Amino acid sequence: MNSLNKFFLFFYLIITSILVFVVGLMPLNILSNDFIVSFVKEANKNFYVTIFAFIVLVINLIVLLNLFKRENFKLGVSRYTSEGELIISNEAIKALISKSLSDVKGLKDFKVFLKPNKDKLSVMIKAIVFPDHNIPNLVLQVQTATKTYLESVAEIPVAEVKVIVDEIASNTKLRME
Repeated sequence: MNSLNKFFLFFYLIITSILVFVVGLMPLNILSNDFIVSFVKEANKNFYVTIFAFIVLVINLIVLLNLFKRENFKLGVSRYTSEGELIISNEAIKALISKSLSDVKGLKDFKVFLKPNKDKLSVMIKAIVFPDHNIPNLVLQVQTATKTYLESVAEIPVAEVKVIVDEIASNTKLRME
């Protein structure tokens, strides 16, 4: 849910809460009937009430449409074949990426984050690299290995592979004196 939808939902909930509160006070005679009748008579003469009601109606429609809008499939990549639907889960895609990066020298560890788009997959890899490797060449190897492996093995179109060098691994070799 994006921030605009959250704003509309917040505004809608505030308005309905106020209306429910006022209706709840009516049987308790906290608000007099004369006050309610005079408010309704004045509201009939005021053009701003019509604008306010129209805005609340539009927000109501937006909230209703968002309830029925189908969310993107976020559990993996879904494709349709002639035999039926094929779903490759995010965990399976991460395992494929791990397999593709097992031969890349210079990586100590990495974490994979996936963002499925409409027709392509975006991959972000946070990597910990060893200090004795050329970082730009290593990043290029990671990007190429990930993209070609996913596109050839799983036939998943990859939009981009972002690599963030998150940390340089400390040198674990012990010096002998």
